[in-house]
Amino acid sequence: MNSCVKMEETMTNLINTSAKAMLNPATLSEVMGVPVPPRTDTYMPVPHGDIIEYVSTDLADMLPEFTLESNTFGLSRDGACLFGMASFKGGDGYAGPSIAFRNSYDKSISVGFAFGAQVFVCANGMFTGDIVVAKKHTLNVWQSVKQLVQGSVDRVGASYTKMLKDIDDMRAIQMRDCNAYEILGRLRGNNVLSARVFEKSLKEWHEPAYDEHKDGSALQLYNACTEGLKLESQPDRAMKKRIGLHDDFMSMVRWDYPSHCLS
Repeated sequence: MNSCVKMEETMTNLINTSAKAMLNPATLSEVMGVPVPPRTDTYMPVPHGDIIEYVSTDLADMLPEFTLESNTFGLSRDGACLFGMASFKGGDGYAGPSIAFRNSYDKSISVGFAFGAQVFVCANGMFTGDIVVAKKHTLNVWQSVKQLVQGSVDRVGASYTKMLKDIDDMRAIQMRDCNAYEILGRLRGNNVLSARVFEKSLKEWHEPAYDEHKDGSALQLYNACTEGLKLESQPDRAMKKRIGLHDDFMSMVRWDYPSHCLS
């Protein structure tokens, strides 16, 4: 397995599984320095620091087959909102699943976590993943969220395994230019790729930005499309397009090349 297993780098305002940059990054001391608002009869705040510690300790312990590689986070709305991404490595040392998390002190977003192989979180609190857990800041919210997480985390491994299988299936399919053109055209026709993203993806198919991507496989074409999607500037649109790409692309290659893919 090579570096093409990893997700694409961060788009503007967006963090993903191999995030190397972040809007409004924060240190732990800066996060801890944000005052926690008082609780009321109907509102129960969850300290930002508790969430970061929970991800680094409890959640990491719940995934013994993976190693926590990084826990990156940032603040928005003058510290009222926390958003972040914890990335894990698999036993083979390559990219593993990720956990996105969010929280707020101003009730603008619920406290929540997103798990899986395809995970995104935006500075405005929007996030998505294969498994999503979120609760409003009501009485006993923190205990309720942790119970939901504990009941869901065992599905993370299955989600990651599915992604690895998809990657292996794509790598097993060799494509000619005419095959790539057909799939790109269908993705454009289905509005998964905009005109600008289509042109970028086509260029990436012929001239990959990374030498290790150039193997003539369906995975090369998939990586070309993810490179193209970096041009999407709206975080919510980028998240939807990235997920739509994976679903449509896998459906196309498995339908057109069934003898090359494992069931």
